[in-house]
Amino acid sequence: MSRLKLRLYRWWKWLSWRLLIALVVTGLLGVLFGPVIQWYMRPTLPLDLLIVNYTMPHRNDRKHRALFWLLHHEKVKPPKGKAAWSALRDFVGYRPGRPPKEAETLSKKPHKRPQLLYLTDTYGVYRDDLKNAKRWLRPDYIDRSPKVFGGLTWSDARLIRSWVQQGTHLVVEFNSMCEPTGNGPRRLISRLVGMSWTGWVGKVFQNPRNPLETPRWLKKSFKQQFPKASFPSSPVLFLINRRGKLLYLVDPSVEKVSPRLVQSLEGQKRFPGTQTPVMYTFWFAVVLPTSSPHPNVYTYFHLPKAPAFLKLLKKHKIPEVFPAITERKCGAQSRCLYMAADLSDADFDPGGYKRTDVITMRRWTSPQETSNAVGSFWLLYVPFMRTWLHDIARAAKPTSQPAKRRSR
Repeated sequence: MSRLKLRLYRWWKWLSWRLLIALVVTGLLGVLFGPVIQWYMRPTLPLDLLIVNYTMPHRNDRKHRALFWLLHHEKVKPPKGKAAWSALRDFVGYRPGRPPKEAETLSKKPHKRPQLLYLTDTYGVYRDDLKNAKRWLRPDYIDRSPKVFGGLTWSDARLIRSWVQQGTHLVVEFNSMCEPTGNGPRRLISRLVGMSWTGWVGKVFQNPRNPLETPRWLKKSFKQQFPKASFPSSPVLFLINRRGKLLYLVDPSVEKVSPRLVQSLEGQKRFPGTQTPVMYTFWFAVVLPTSSPHPNVYTYFHLPKAPAFLKLLKKHKIPEVFPAITERKCGAQSRCLYMAADLSDADFDPGGYKRTDVITMRRWTSPQETSNAVGSFWLLYVPFMRTWLHDIARAAKPTSQPAKRRSR
């Protein structure tokens, strides 16, 4: 081999190795930082959104943490004059640390009619919630006490109906139709979403003797109704009706007492990114369709199939399978989405959101059988709510007229 060819060979060998290393490094940097760059380059989602949360006595955003994470990730347009959403400020309701008289109801002061109204929680704030409120970073499960603030009012319900009739889309979660909202406002909201509360709610208590997990009133009610039984120490599913009646299923395995959220065929087509069944352990309401036409049912609750428990359900006329997520056309241009599950409530930190691939990665790594909200958040709530927000943003038109306080 001539001296020139030898030099060319050595030069090419030296260059090829460096080119290979450069390509590998560039690929790794692209994988690591490409989705971040894409997220920053993605435009803002133009959606006028108003959030209602009447249950936030402490500086803890758990009650709507899932929703706000999704708003940040999807770059939904923040409130006017703000650079980003704040989970502690950008909602209608009770402000932690402020006097109860400053709590704001939806109808208390005029708001611009939004394109989308989202009711995350209306259970309210109670007297004992406010003990040491400035120091508490999470709610403690204490005994019943007088209500300070909470529940949808007649004025709230009429304003919601008026907005829906004018074209506002509506999302209603879990206890926004349950107590302490009165019968009149509940019926009005029920007609909008096409679902009716049966009077029963439920929740899985994984460590029922833990005072931070189980309310004192639940233990007292159990002792009164089952004086010969010991309060469960293993995971237990409690069903509770509005008059205080208790039904329960206990088992050493939390998987055997937990309901499952299962997509219908229609739900799979409408929201192809969802993955069910997923285990669910939070609060939920037992609901049934009422208004005609019936809403589209995208997700169902499946209660545990223990034979003795099924007999209890049949005795008290509680369905074993009932709607969990529904949607119906509730106005000339409005759609109403109802969730019988407390899906915007997240008992974990979802983490960073400034990557376009974070949802895909989390779907691969999130188990369907998990005792917290991880599975229901990544495999169900995020993909279907993401699709729904984008659909509403495409269909909705900006509104500029002032809100009506109420319709008569």
